[in-house]
Amino acid sequence: MPSFGGHLQTGGSLSTVTPIDCLTGRPFVAAITLFVANDSYSAVIMAGWQAPTTPGSSAGQHYRRRHDRHSMDRPAGMASAGSTITTTRSRCSMGGQHTTVGTTRRVAVLDRGVAAQRILTALTSLNATDPSQRWVTVLVTNDPPDTEPWYARDADDILHLSHSAASPQTPTATASIATALRAADIDHAWIAPSPSVDPAALATALRDVGIGTLGADIPSWRQWHTPPNPLTDEHRPGRTVELLVLRDTTGQCHVLGPAEISHDGRHRPILVALPPHGLTATDIATIQDAARHCAHHGNLVGALTVHFRQDLTGWTITATEPAGHSRNAFWDHVTGHDLIALAASITTGGDLPATLEITTGHTLQARLLTDACDADHHLTSSTVAMVAPPHGVGVHTDLILREGDHVNPHLDPDIATVTAHGSDPTQTRHRVRAALEQLTVVLTTCTTNRTDLIQRLDSTAPEAAHDQQHTTSETDPLAVVIAAVEAYEQDLTEARLAFRASAARGRPHPFTQQGVDLTLTYQDRHHQVHVSRVAAATYQVRGRRTTTVDVHRKNPYQRRITLNGQRHRAVLSPLPDRLHLEIDGTAHDVIRLDEIAVRAPAPALICAITATPGQYVDKGSPIAVVESMKMTTTITAPLAGTILSVPVLPHEQVAPGTPLVRIRATPTITPPAADSPDPTTPSADGPPRDLFTRMRDHLLGYDQDRLGPATWEDDYRQLTTADPTSNELHTAEDALLDLFADLGSLYRPRTETRTSDPDDTTAFSNTQEYFLTYLIWLDADRAGLPLRYRARLERALNRYGIHTTSDPAALDEATFWLHRSFSRVPAMVPLVIHILQRRLDTARTHPEHITQVFKGRLERLIRATRGRQPAVTDLARDILFHLYDEPLLTRTPHEPPTHRPADHLDLWRLENFTLTPLPAPDDIHLFDAIAHDNPQDRRLFAIAEIHHLTPHT
Repeated sequence: MPSFGGHLQTGGSLSTVTPIDCLTGRPFVAAITLFVANDSYSAVIMAGWQAPTTPGSSAGQHYRRRHDRHSMDRPAGMASAGSTITTTRSRCSMGGQHTTVGTTRRVAVLDRGVAAQRILTALTSLNATDPSQRWVTVLVTNDPPDTEPWYARDADDILHLSHSAASPQTPTATASIATALRAADIDHAWIAPSPSVDPAALATALRDVGIGTLGADIPSWRQWHTPPNPLTDEHRPGRTVELLVLRDTTGQCHVLGPAEISHDGRHRPILVALPPHGLTATDIATIQDAARHCAHHGNLVGALTVHFRQDLTGWTITATEPAGHSRNAFWDHVTGHDLIALAASITTGGDLPATLEITTGHTLQARLLTDACDADHHLTSSTVAMVAPPHGVGVHTDLILREGDHVNPHLDPDIATVTAHGSDPTQTRHRVRAALEQLTVVLTTCTTNRTDLIQRLDSTAPEAAHDQQHTTSETDPLAVVIAAVEAYEQDLTEARLAFRASAARGRPHPFTQQGVDLTLTYQDRHHQVHVSRVAAATYQVRGRRTTTVDVHRKNPYQRRITLNGQRHRAVLSPLPDRLHLEIDGTAHDVIRLDEIAVRAPAPALICAITATPGQYVDKGSPIAVVESMKMTTTITAPLAGTILSVPVLPHEQVAPGTPLVRIRATPTITPPAADSPDPTTPSADGPPRDLFTRMRDHLLGYDQDRLGPATWEDDYRQLTTADPTSNELHTAEDALLDLFADLGSLYRPRTETRTSDPDDTTAFSNTQEYFLTYLIWLDADRAGLPLRYRARLERALNRYGIHTTSDPAALDEATFWLHRSFSRVPAMVPLVIHILQRRLDTARTHPEHITQVFKGRLERLIRATRGRQPAVTDLARDILFHLYDEPLLTRTPHEPPTHRPADHLDLWRLENFTLTPLPAPDDIHLFDAIAHDNPQDRRLFAIAEIHHLTPHT
């Protein structure tokens, strides 16, 4: 007979035990009467298990086991308080419990979510550790047969139960499940607490059909199943700890813990710390003894999780869960053992190892869970859109879900767990926090509790916070800036799609809009801003001040922000009713008021769409007609505004929440006074961007900078006056001239003037037609582009970061801006003329700039602007003559030529020879030429200068 730590009074076959409160040493008020007969015993367990504090006694600690179930609420098969429970310690009873099984065990797993995944993985791992027997796992689910839950990927087989057999808590339901498992040749079952089927009653029904249980034996389920009740336990002030008890059939017992548990505002455990903060060695030993006595008293075989709660009155056992702690692998990490596999082995007759030690140091685990799904913090089903795992020393991350997995926040809220080990609490906390910063999970309709976890870890004493919720966030102007940028990109995507559609038909519609006006709501305040994209990754957000921010997109959901020299990391979750942002670990919600999506209220068939993009509608105007449940419904506009897009088609079947029409509202909010503080933007406008950077980005087609082209000429004069010989200025001018020439040569109609170079087809062909054809296919081969045009097009696309055509989305965006850049070329003509004129004026004083590279640049300008910008063409020709032709014509007869004739005349054949001038008459040039690649090839070249072509009369 097991020892209960009490005083045994024997009288014949009747033994009465008065248990001792193992925390205080005082006897229990309620006694446990044992009837010992042969090898079995029956225990009458009286409700309560609490010793009240006697008057005058010290405020000492005591423990109690709570029984708050009433017989009327208890499902069939569960003994009520005060009833007799008969258990047997024989290894050959209980309908297959502890029996010798053959080489193959078919195990049914009646659990879901992360718990089911861990159980399936652990049971499968037993096949590798013991080849003499094979474990075949069967996941039991009541999901429809045509669906497969995400955690089923680790199961050998799936057994679908009907909803009628798995929902009600009745003996018929449990018997139906047991019969279905018996029909599937199940030998053992791993059952778990369920809101639909009582596990104790199910364990009894399984015993009746000859199926044993794993993780904990059937008597343990019947006696110890009291799951946590957050409505009566977790909301009370105090601290919560849990212990894991393992006991085999020989009576050997190991107690792991205690570990301290912190809960969130929904009373879900989110942080587990070992060892508990501030818990004395006496407290730890006391609750360990209490858990151990529970296991021995109930003759536990398997695993049992015991929850304790400490308050002003002492310690209380708030819950006990047989089959161990299958939700996460915390105890596996601290012991190095697969405890699920160990519990399965115990309940099939195996023995516990002699020692089961917990690693030294400190361990902290954070559970990433689904959180609010709408502004009212309701939970709805969602799908994983993105998962990015973290990395770091001393950190282990269990990614439970993958991209595309379905999430049910009510039944399976777990997304991932982060477990860190360190030498002290501070190091451990920092490791978990760093991992949470890197861990990125984005859901389609929900958020996660990552911000809450980070804020808890940032507190000075997170262990002392216990179950307090940390969800508040301070006002951050950067939230409005990022939200404005994302809203701008959303509108720009619509514009790009329209451009792509028109370009594919050979008639691209030009995009002329300069920025977007937005109305946003952040922390109950309205903000009106204007957003412009002035460079590839640079945006300007203008309220009463202008904020220039660099936004680099790592993927559709992660951003790296640079503002005023400071770096920030942001994670975006575009929810149906708002934009959820996490900036440096702090959550923010921003709502766009000037545009909303009118969504389908239910699964429906689109009968008609009465609105078209660009149409203005009044509030209440019909915009769509849908049919659902054989009823036709007219969808009306919830506000007055302009139709931006219609993403659905008539006769299309749509799901609930599908956007039918996007409407941009007519602004009705008056902005705050100009002299009032502006919380939407940082406090300083910041320095203006470099002049040539602004001109380059404007020429590339991006939105107009806040300073605008009107100031360019004045700014340029100031630069040239301050330092006219600056090499940086010279380099910036050359880059702008190259860009101007490249864009001008890519998009010009056919001209009458032809070039003398027959290979340069782009000089007289219709390059505009080339580009329009390329926009249809976005493929140079299918468009049939000439080689030289391809080279120029590739050079232009490189300026947008396109170095390969393997990314269709990036190529589509680059061609969108490139098409608009062609309209910017004429506006740059005055500045290009200023640059060329300055080069001509400074050429005499700075001859080092008169190079063959600059000559080639002038020739490209002439070809690109011929017939289109005659002022640039004429000036470039004048410079070409004055700097390269005129010196050759005006030199004295005995003056050596400044340049080789081959450079001036573009005689490319002479480039292959080493030339030595020979004496010759005026206007005649003789050269002794030796080939570079063949010294034996020696030639004499004669070149004559002809000044007058007028024939003599």
